[in-house]
Amino acid sequence: MIFTLTQVALGGAIGAAARYLTGVAVVRLFGLTGFPLGVITVNIVGSFLMGAFIVYAGQRGLTHLSPFVATGILGGFTTF
Repeated sequence: MIFTLTQVALGGAIGAAARYLTGVAVVRLFGLTGFPLGVITVNIVGSFLMGAFIVYAGQRGLTHLSPFVATGILGGFTTF
């Protein structure tokens, strides 16, 4: 249980940092707008990556990585 919790926590830290940096990059590319372009970008990219990872992990038998990758990294990235 503690190992899984550690995986989720570390993955969440990585995902949250990636979300912040993506938001900064979108603002630098497009400037400040009244439309939440950074949020939409993160959610579309993160949702695509989540689906791709779930399919890939299921086919390859890598579901043990789900707490770290899906819940942690991608969950922190998309604030799932």
